[in-house]
Amino acid sequence: MSRYWLILTFLLVVMIEISPTIAQDDERSRLWLMDASQRPLGVFTLQEDILYGAQGQFIFKMPLYGTRAYTIVAKTPISGAVVDIEVELDSSQVVALTEKGVYRFDADTLELRNFIAGGGTTLDVHNNYWAVASHEMGIRIYEGQNLLKILTLGDAFDVQWLNDEQLAVADRINGLQFITDVPSEMPSSMIGIKKIVMDASNLYALDEHHVITLSTSSLSQPQEIGFYAPVHQPLHLLDVNEWRIIADENDGIKVYDQDWHYYNSQNNSPSLNVAIDPTGRWLFNMRSRQLEIYNARRLPNLVLDTTIPLWANPHRVRFTTDGLALVTLQEGGIAVLDLEKRQVVHALPFSGPVVDVLPMSAAWAVLQGDGRLLFIGYDPKNPSDVSVYADLDVAGQPYQLARDGELLLVASGRAGLHVFDMKNIRSPFLLDTLPAYTNIKAIEVVSAGWLIQDGQQLRLYSPEVQKWSIEQFVPNLLTMQFSSNGVYTINENEIAFWQLNGDQFVLKNTYQTIHQLTDIAAEQELVLLGSEHGAILLDMRRPRRLREYRIVAEGLGVIKHVSIHGKDLIISDGQQLIHFSLQHRGTDEIEFTELGRFVVEENSSTETFEIPISLVAKVPSSITVYAQVDQDIWLGTVDGQLWEVEPNTEEIVLRGQVPSSILNISSSADPSILLVSSGENGLFWFDRTNGQTIRRVEITTLDAVTDPSGKWLALARGRCGLQIYQADNMTLVASDQTGIVSEVSWDSEGIHVMLDGLSALYGFDPEMPMPQPSILLQPDHMTSNALHWRSSADGCVPVQYEVWINQKKIGTTAETLWPLLNAQSRQFTWSIVAVDAFGNRSQSGLWLFEGDQVGWLMRAQQYQLMMQKSSETETTMPVWFVGVGLLLLGILGLWMFVRFWQFQT
Repeated sequence: MSRYWLILTFLLVVMIEISPTIAQDDERSRLWLMDASQRPLGVFTLQEDILYGAQGQFIFKMPLYGTRAYTIVAKTPISGAVVDIEVELDSSQVVALTEKGVYRFDADTLELRNFIAGGGTTLDVHNNYWAVASHEMGIRIYEGQNLLKILTLGDAFDVQWLNDEQLAVADRINGLQFITDVPSEMPSSMIGIKKIVMDASNLYALDEHHVITLSTSSLSQPQEIGFYAPVHQPLHLLDVNEWRIIADENDGIKVYDQDWHYYNSQNNSPSLNVAIDPTGRWLFNMRSRQLEIYNARRLPNLVLDTTIPLWANPHRVRFTTDGLALVTLQEGGIAVLDLEKRQVVHALPFSGPVVDVLPMSAAWAVLQGDGRLLFIGYDPKNPSDVSVYADLDVAGQPYQLARDGELLLVASGRAGLHVFDMKNIRSPFLLDTLPAYTNIKAIEVVSAGWLIQDGQQLRLYSPEVQKWSIEQFVPNLLTMQFSSNGVYTINENEIAFWQLNGDQFVLKNTYQTIHQLTDIAAEQELVLLGSEHGAILLDMRRPRRLREYRIVAEGLGVIKHVSIHGKDLIISDGQQLIHFSLQHRGTDEIEFTELGRFVVEENSSTETFEIPISLVAKVPSSITVYAQVDQDIWLGTVDGQLWEVEPNTEEIVLRGQVPSSILNISSSADPSILLVSSGENGLFWFDRTNGQTIRRVEITTLDAVTDPSGKWLALARGRCGLQIYQADNMTLVASDQTGIVSEVSWDSEGIHVMLDGLSALYGFDPEMPMPQPSILLQPDHMTSNALHWRSSADGCVPVQYEVWINQKKIGTTAETLWPLLNAQSRQFTWSIVAVDAFGNRSQSGLWLFEGDQVGWLMRAQQYQLMMQKSSETETTMPVWFVGVGLLLLGILGLWMFVRFWQFQT
């Protein structure tokens, strides 16, 4: 009988040992952000009439309509700043991505459902599949909470599901990739894509300055069907009928209408200048060593007619009355083109660079960069016979020629405007020189006189009365372009259109150039963009003839985030969130109406102290800190001196010295001890009674304070955020890196900090667990004598790396490399486990090293990323095994009962 009980006891012990342990996600960690209402708004998404957004370490829910519109109705803290947010297809859960991992919340209450360790930069949710991009750490594919595979690319910026099997990936190194199973080995021509979005019809790829529209009708080979490239770096501009043609130094020519609506662009290479022939038929685009000729009658379509290769960069084009185009080529001389044939018929070399040529009936005036003005005779029927009628020296830096009757005008920089008499073309002479304010670079003869660009001023000179009549200052003026209706001024940030009205220039309109596109959203062939000059809506129903609308709201800065859903548009600059409603008017017009705003609370005022001038005079070096500790005033200086101010007499007493500049002075739980922060030179405990330093810790900190009990020490560590230490032994117990922390204080409410320059409040509970880490590990370049890996750890929290070879731990290092011994096998598996200062473990995938011939092969697709401690996340036996064990135990118990009954009977 006893042997039966022995077997039963053994089975019970085994069943207890193999019972699964389940990790419970906790909504709050040891150190959490309690209040960040002054933090900037982050990413957001729309679901019907609800907005889900991020603010600091919180996600929130906000209705857009009804009595509680633009009011936060639910708010939940989260560990780490939110970098992306999505709503699942059935609208039941909100998915938020931080650098620590992926959080899933109930969409109604924002209660935490679960957490998957392993952060990233962007995510996309499609049905039950998730894709998380994390730059150099690749893309992780999940089904539910299960990791399916890891795709190793160059540097993944963004990811977008196209269907259940195919992904579009914006990769900084390999360009835009379309991946079904493994990444393509062929790099894409679309380099620099930083974000991709998709609607029911198209895929839109965003880089710094452009939006590329790709048709997804054939997912195996998506085709480019549209391109949006607004003006970025304008150089020159001209009017062609109802169109404005702009030469962009960054990427080609642009076509706008008279209301500054974008219509088209050519983006092969930078455009140096543009010109139109006198008949208005041919549009000339000057590019590097070539000249493109477009059919101007087909505008706004850019229909290329001819490309003419040249031997130097074209600078300017002038036209003769007999069908020739003269192209100045600087050091390359002049190229003579036959407009009818659209080909070069002659080349005129010169000893110096040619900056301009002005054809006249009797001769051509040629302005050279070395200060020579030539008058030459040219016969198209005998092009080799060129006559030089006059050769004059011109003072200054020659820029441009213009003609007013028998007068030739030469813009010559600081030397002013030279006026030559050309009555006798064989003996022209200098008639007058108009002095420059700063630098005369351009001139145009208009009905009212001579329009001149002089430095940053537009000036109008009346030759009839020989005086300056109008002057207009234009900040940062780069160039001036005259049209039949007025004059354009161009600088780095805007193009302005002016008209002459009596005795003044009148500003009619401006166009803000787009230096950076910041965000993109798309729905129903409408694309919403953020930029430094408001938001832009693109109607993409005709991608080759898209319509552009500018959305500008008062009081907004750089638009950082945008979202679109149905008729609702949301734009945000981080401090305000503005809701617009769009309405279609006819087939081509869209109107916008602002419906409401949500504004971040203003930064609460902090108590500041002005240093009395009398004290400044008494301290021998520059004061860096003026601090009130309890009732006493303390001063810190740039050379590390610590001064106390006598309360009644304002006399100062030198109390101590630290090695370098003092950044902050604060109190500790012991009123006799001061905490002195000295940046990289560490933290000092200073006895204010005897002026002695009693303790020093070499840790970089901007500010420090103990809690009221004196047990815990809070450090403001700049980019490393807020860290809490056990004060007696300086053991790190909690850390948060939401932003840059510069000041810290501690009272009964919690830990008050300056977080990215704004007030915030933290809570601290040492009994709570620390959140699991999200240190991502990837193999790096291999050599024959060492293993190398990349780690996402930022150095703020100490990390050690365990090196495992063939599933055996062989050592620990603080570096991201491990030397290989000569005796080491040339083929083995290896992995890395990162262990942070809190004891949390992050395990890499398993990689195969195959020696010098083929290096390493990544096999991480076959393994789960183990981001949590195995004791909290792994079961010691499969659950099915537990069930089988219980069944066997029941059968054994029944058999024992039957045998016992038989024995008794």
